[in-house]
Amino acid sequence: MAGLILTTVLAGMLIVSPLEFEKLKTELPQYELILSIGYYLPMRKGEILNLREGQVRFFDDDLNEGFIELYGEETKTIEGRTVSFNAEVGGLIKDHLSRRGERGPENFLFTTINGNLLGNFGRSFQRACRRADIKGLCFHDFRHTSITNLRKAGAHTSVIMAMSGHKTMAMFKRYNKIDLDDGREAMKKLETYLSKNRHEAKQLKQQEESGIPYCNSTAEALGEPLAYA
Repeated sequence: MAGLILTTVLAGMLIVSPLEFEKLKTELPQYELILSIGYYLPMRKGEILNLREGQVRFFDDDLNEGFIELYGEETKTIEGRTVSFNAEVGGLIKDHLSRRGERGPENFLFTTINGNLLGNFGRSFQRACRRADIKGLCFHDFRHTSITNLRKAGAHTSVIMAMSGHKTMAMFKRYNKIDLDDGREAMKKLETYLSKNRHEAKQLKQQEESGIPYCNSTAEALGEPLAYA
């Protein structure tokens, strides 16, 4: 059951489950948008905290879906890229923008009460992790989690690499054109995958709480060996 509800450790990095992410958001509501961008989108912490309003774009046919345009000077690889976001993240961005006073494309998206660029919130993040009983988590693990979830959701490797900014498999990328429609489709697949994951985890938790014994259907949902005689 640990793979569905608890943080999973893979090759020295933590992969956070949807249910644990919900717990963390509850413990740190003032940073819900930053956490959500980090969890759903394969972006680095610095890329998120330095976002300006003008870098956030919404698609015409669905105002809650869109993409973030990252400029080359702001990325680790010194190359610009676009990162699509789903309706959940888009809704949070719209709510966030609606509460802001002065608006402008050059205004930073995340600022303090005094209007200064938001700095490191690492201490608040770690305290929230302790309250949520998530051990050893750092913000960069969200990037690992996003990439892993996109892969498990069925998004094409080249699309994920284009969104995350990874530069390996260079020849593969050269012969695969990645556009905004590909990124948008990747986010739809991620949304479907995480919704299914949350539903299965809640069902298993309800089974345990109600005293229903471990059975083959439970084992199959967990991806464990079936208990056939």
